[in-house]
Amino acid sequence: MEYMNNLSISQPFMPMVIPEVSLLDNNEPIDLSPVFIEANTFQVTKADLMTRCTIPVFAKDNETTISHTDFIVAVEQVVGSYHPHHNTRIRVSHPVKGRIPDARYKKASELQPHEETLYYERMMFVIDVPTVRKDFGDNSLSLTIGGVRSYHLDNLHSKKSAEKFKLLTYVCGAMAWSKTSRSQAFTSFKTASNR
Repeated sequence: MEYMNNLSISQPFMPMVIPEVSLLDNNEPIDLSPVFIEANTFQVTKADLMTRCTIPVFAKDNETTISHTDFIVAVEQVVGSYHPHHNTRIRVSHPVKGRIPDARYKKASELQPHEETLYYERMMFVIDVPTVRKDFGDNSLSLTIGGVRSYHLDNLHSKKSAEKFKLLTYVCGAMAWSKTSRSQAFTSFKTASNR
C-alpha cells in the first residue's frame, strides 16, 4: 500500500466534545461501545467488501480508486502495530449497483447473481481498542479509532487525482452519576498514488 506514503493533511485534529447523554429510563448505564451512524447504513465485514464489491475507477483514465478494504487494512496495520488486540466494525451506505457487460440488455428480474456488480459509495469503520482503558474510580474511558470514506467526494468522472479520507479518534466512557461522556477528534487527508 505504497499510496498511503504520500499523505497531505488538510486540517489539524480539532477536538470535538459531544454533549452528555442521559440514562435509560430504567437507570441502567448506556452501552459504552461507540454507536456510530446506524441510520440508513448496515454492517458488513471486510470479507464482504473484498469478495462482493467492485472497486470504482476514475472514468477518464480507468485508474482504480483506493478501495474501502485497503483503507481499513492500512489503518488496522498501524493500530495493530501498537495495539494487537482490537475489533473492527464496518458500516456502509449508498449501494451502487451495476451489471457485467454481457447482461446489459437483460431485465433486472432476469439477472443472475454473477451478472450483478456492487460497491458502496460511503463506508465508515471503527476500531475498538479495549487494551487502552483508563479507570477513574467506578468510571472508565476507552479508545476507538475510525475512518470515513465517501467516493462522492472524489471526482470519479475525471482523471485520477488525490483521494479524500477522514480519520477519527474517539474516547468514550461512563462519567460520574452514570452519564456518558464522549469526545473525538477528526482529521481529513488526501493521498495520491505513487504508481
